[in-house]
Amino acid sequence: MSAPVALVTGASRGIGRAIAVRLAADGYRVIVNYLENRAAADEVRALIEARGGSCAVKGFDVSRRAQVSQAIDQVTADVGPISILVNNAAVAAPFPVRAPAQPIHSVWGATDEDWDRVVGTNLTGVYNCTRSVVTIMLERKLPRGRIISMGSVGSELGHAVVDHAATKFGLLGFTRALAVRLAPSNITVSIVSPGFIAPDGTASLPSDSNFPIVPLARAGKPEEVAAAVSFLASERSAYVTGQVIRVDGGMYM
Repeated sequence: MSAPVALVTGASRGIGRAIAVRLAADGYRVIVNYLENRAAADEVRALIEARGGSCAVKGFDVSRRAQVSQAIDQVTADVGPISILVNNAAVAAPFPVRAPAQPIHSVWGATDEDWDRVVGTNLTGVYNCTRSVVTIMLERKLPRGRIISMGSVGSELGHAVVDHAATKFGLLGFTRALAVRLAPSNITVSIVSPGFIAPDGTASLPSDSNFPIVPLARAGKPEEVAAAVSFLASERSAYVTGQVIRVDGGMYM
C-alpha cells in the first residue's frame, strides 16, 4: 500500500518546513508547496529524502483558484488523492508591540492593496485549497481525511494588524462550519494556532511592556507547532474536530 499523501502549503521555510519534515517522518508522502522560492522548497525535499522520507515539490499560488485546482488534480494523478491538507501558506503581518499612532492609516495598519493580498492568501487561499482537496476526498470516498489550518494567537488577542486578524477569525468560522458538514464523511477540520514562534526557538521575547505575557517565558519552536499538526493528522485525533489547539506558551488563557 502506498503512503498517504499530505499537502503542506507554504512549506519552504519556517513552520511549514517543520511541518513537512515531521509529516514525512510520520510516514506520509509530503507535497511541499511554495510560491516563489523553489530553491528553498528543494532544500526541504532534500532534507526529507536524506532521512528516508518521500517528498515532491509543487509550486502554485494558493490565492489563484485555477492554479490550485490544476495543481491538486495533477498531484492526485501523479501520487494519489490528498488525505491530509495543512493550510499553512499565509502573508505574514508584523507583530505590533506598540499601540498604533494616529493618523488613520496607522489604525488599519494596512493599505487597500495589503487587505486584498492578505485576505486573498490567508482566507480565500484556505478556501481554494480546501475546496479542491475535499472535492476529491468525497469523490474518491476516502476512509478518512484531515484538514488542518494555521491560526494565530496574536490575532485572537488583538495584537495583530487588522487585515491579518480578520482573516484568522474568518478561518475559525470556516473551520467550525466545515467540521460539522464533513463529520459524516470522517473528515475532521481543525486549527493549530501558534503564539510567538522563533525560527530556531532560541530568540528572546521582546521586552516591550505591551507584548503579551508568555507564562513559559520563551519563544516557541517550529517543531513544537509541527508536533500539534502531527497529532491532528494521526489516528490519535480521530475524535477531535472543529477545535483550536494553541501552541503559545500560555499566552491565551
